Amino acid sequence: MTKINHQHIAFFDLDQTLSIHPLHQLWHDYLVAHAHIPGDTAHHIEAQAAALKGQNVATLIALAKKLSHQYFPQGFLPDAITRIHWHQRRGDLIVILSSLPNVVVDAIVSHIPNALTLAPELQSEQGQYTGRLYEQSKNYEQKALMLKLWLAAQPNANISTSGYSESAAHLDWLKKMDRPFAVNPEPTLALHAEQYEWTIFNWQHPQDIVR
Repeated sequence: MTKINHQHIAFFDLDQTLSIHPLHQLWHDYLVAHAHIPGDTAHHIEAQAAALKGQNVATLIALAKKLSHQYFPQGFLPDAITRIHWHQRRGDLIVILSSLPNVVVDAIVSHIPNALTLAPELQSEQGQYTGRLYEQSKNYEQKALMLKLWLAAQPNANISTSGYSESAAHLDWLKKMDRPFAVNPEPTLALHAEQYEWTIFNWQHPQDIVR
């Protein structure tokens, strides 16, 4: 795992915290249209990995990059980009978390200077996908475990953290943050944030788009 020396790490969930639209659906539809996976493939990472067996790695990377250029920055909430820039001006490290495969997460996050990603990694051999995930990636959809593993690899015991998410499903990893932020939160997350006095951000969607 990458080791870092920053004093503060800002963790952002990608899908519908930073993004306007559900990226899992967007990526699934993109794979069906361009990588020719079956339309009934489940959105779960292991199902997608299996459907991509035999696909050329370079071809899928190129597809992901094409999608990222179509999507960024217009597919991100403007307030999210502003907040990322605020952290960067402070010298904080930006880490983007997602349960989407690393090939598309890396492509999207490549548009954010000096940001890192934590995402499940598709296994490949001799330039083709095997249909599996790398062993260390199998539990990465559990983002609390992902964070625990990653933070344990860092050399600086004095690192402070902040985390941003919209989903109550992410409470486990948000609770591990020194400063958790609820962004356009679902009702359960909003209730928890109010109870524990977390900051709640209401980031506006362009043209008042409602999720």
